Amino acid sequence: MLRFCIPTILLAAQILFFGYPSSAQSPTTSSCPCTLQGSVVDSISGQPVPHALVKLTAPSPRAALTDSAGRFQFEGLPAGSATLEAEKPGYLGNDGQGSWSGNTSSYRLGPDAPPAVLKLLPEGVISGQVSDENGEPLEGFTVSVLLRAPQDKRLYPDQRHSAVTNDEGKFRIAGLPSGSFYLQARQAQAPALHATGESSAPLGYAPVFYARANSADSAVSIKVLPGRTVQANFSLKREPFVRLSGNVSGYNPQEQVVLMLWDSSGMPAPSEISFDPATGAFHTKWIPPGAYTLTAQAADVHAATSRYSPFASFASLRFNAASNLFDLRLALQPTIDIPVLIHSLRQANPEDLQPLPLALALIPN
Repeated sequence: MLRFCIPTILLAAQILFFGYPSSAQSPTTSSCPCTLQGSVVDSISGQPVPHALVKLTAPSPRAALTDSAGRFQFEGLPAGSATLEAEKPGYLGNDGQGSWSGNTSSYRLGPDAPPAVLKLLPEGVISGQVSDENGEPLEGFTVSVLLRAPQDKRLYPDQRHSAVTNDEGKFRIAGLPSGSFYLQARQAQAPALHATGESSAPLGYAPVFYARANSADSAVSIKVLPGRTVQANFSLKREPFVRLSGNVSGYNPQEQVVLMLWDSSGMPAPSEISFDPATGAFHTKWIPPGAYTLTAQAADVHAATSRYSPFASFASLRFNAASNLFDLRLALQPTIDIPVLIHSLRQANPEDLQPLPLALALIPN
């Protein structure tokens, strides 16, 4: 009986003396360095994406290109977490705004970890041609993407997406997420305009919204889908240009007056405004006919600089200039300060160098 108990006693003593196997001897870590395998696929078609750049940003920076079947592999990695980014021209990043902004995903590394799958969303494209009333191509014209603001329903230019026509009048705007967009075609640089006579106005091309609209209110949106190309053509016609003139009132002699002219898409109109502070009279050079907003601001030139707007008075006037306008009047009114107190903001971290994404807008009724 004793001979059967001795092995049992020795085994129990061995466990008590040495303890249980340590975590360093576990199958998970003893089988590493690990190999991370995966593939990059098109999120719409599900097809593999060859020659995509896959970057391993953690635990150690590496990069690899997918093969013809969209597969990639990283070897010699420690167990733990891994961060991957995939990108390729023609596909959007994870923010949906640019083809090279990256598509980031995190994975767990281990002997039984499944293959990683990275999905890329194909970009949308708008292409077309800009021509004159005779069908001749127009070179050097800018085609801009516009977005309609949900607050005031106005169109604002998207600075990230625009194109300039080539010698065939063609353009291509890539890197677009799915959605509805507006387009505007305009001459990239203001032409040198000269009247042909005393009473005649020079001819030029006015900005046009898609499709054939002279104002933002009549613009038609274009639906963009992932991986699809939408065709949008423009036909521009030479029109007589116009001039504006008028008077500004309500400012003091020690104040500086600044005049600005904005088109219907909210962009500054390419026209210089001459202003006489002694009389308040102003006039513009030749501009394309269309809808405009004229603003005037006045500030004391001797006032101390401040991080806030220094303008003490303001005036705005919206109008449609189908012909010359000679009696525009802007009466400056004092501006007011509106104190704003915001609660529940995240406390600033001294180590966080990124500012808080905060913006305030005053929307008129």
